[in-house]
Amino acid sequence: MAAQVVRVLRHELALLGDTARMDQLLKIADQLLSRAATDDELPVRRATGPAADLTALVAQELGEVHTDDSGHPQEDPTTSFESAQPPSVSEADLLTAFRRHAPHTRPRAVQDVRRLSGGFSKETARARVIDEEGNGTDVVIRKIAPGRRADGLRPEYDVVSFVAGSGIPVPHPLWFDEDGLGSPAFATTALPGRTVGNVWGWTQSPSLRLVRDLARAMGTLHSLDPGGLADAPLPPLSSQDDHLAAIDEREEVLQTIWLTGDAYRPVFARVLDWLRKNAPQDGAARVLIHGDFALHNALVADDRLTGLLDWERSHIGNPSEDLAYLKPSIDQADAWDDFVEEYRKAGGPPVNTRDLAYFTVWQDLWRGVSSYRIRAKFVAEPTQLSDAIAGLLMSPRFLARAARGLPQGTHTTSDRRPAGC
Repeated sequence: MAAQVVRVLRHELALLGDTARMDQLLKIADQLLSRAATDDELPVRRATGPAADLTALVAQELGEVHTDDSGHPQEDPTTSFESAQPPSVSEADLLTAFRRHAPHTRPRAVQDVRRLSGGFSKETARARVIDEEGNGTDVVIRKIAPGRRADGLRPEYDVVSFVAGSGIPVPHPLWFDEDGLGSPAFATTALPGRTVGNVWGWTQSPSLRLVRDLARAMGTLHSLDPGGLADAPLPPLSSQDDHLAAIDEREEVLQTIWLTGDAYRPVFARVLDWLRKNAPQDGAARVLIHGDFALHNALVADDRLTGLLDWERSHIGNPSEDLAYLKPSIDQADAWDDFVEEYRKAGGPPVNTRDLAYFTVWQDLWRGVSSYRIRAKFVAEPTQLSDAIAGLLMSPRFLARAARGLPQGTHTTSDRRPAGC
């Protein structure tokens, strides 16, 4: 694994061209090389014999995993690093798309196209559209990343369009293009603000006003009648059968990867087993779910929520799903009771604590599997730094957090397989 990491780092250094982001890249390189060494040593750790309990199993399979559960600001360069890889869309192509799909904007030129950080399944770029009078409008382009499925992008655009008139701060949809940019893509207006947290928590201490903004946005979302929505990017996740099917789908992804290497397999198996035994019963409210309602998808300006982004995992489901994704961050601010009160005032249904416990584990499991799949992609084709970050660093963090979310005393048994990286 270390050899693949060195290869992709050399490629990124060659693209960088200057030293402006060198310090950040070096910090990421240190984390990647440390994780590569940990994964390469997995056969040695397994040779010591079966792990005695879940905690020991996580240590044996994952080694040391650095996550901060203290509620302090999460300083992590891997969550905000912008690759030097250029965007796959050109100014000329975007100008053609705007003239074709949004002639009312009277576009004369497109400038300053740049790739944004994040977006492992979608490529996200920002650009400025200049009209005939010379006025500029900032826009964001969402585009299917190479090698990823394209069938969820149109429903994502439709969900954003559906939510746009609800009072929830979302980008204004501009156009959808099926193939003019090389793969499906859509454009929205850019919203003001910046993120004040990442998937691990806050990067700066939040105010109660901001917490309440988040609560109102979620409560409003969960109060919408989803009957007017024709489709969503993901299938419904509401009934117990839906949950069991979703767990099966995640395991099928893992089984395919394990044909070539079984790193972390025993821990994944424990988490999947617990989820199957604790899948929510039928009867929860069916609402429109964001699906990744966390701080890295929230924009803030002047201490107010200005945007909810990345609706690629939206679907009809259980309101506890969104609540569980955001609750760890709200708990860091010691504001859960205030959040729930404002959420209920905005129309959110009653909170189910049992379902919250389930979705707390589920959200880390699906993230862990998704990043683990990127890990397999990186092992086979070590060319993208974003693949290395998602696959090597994110997958063990998510999986370790999912395992820590299981009740103490969860039964484990050895599931020995030939080691692989």
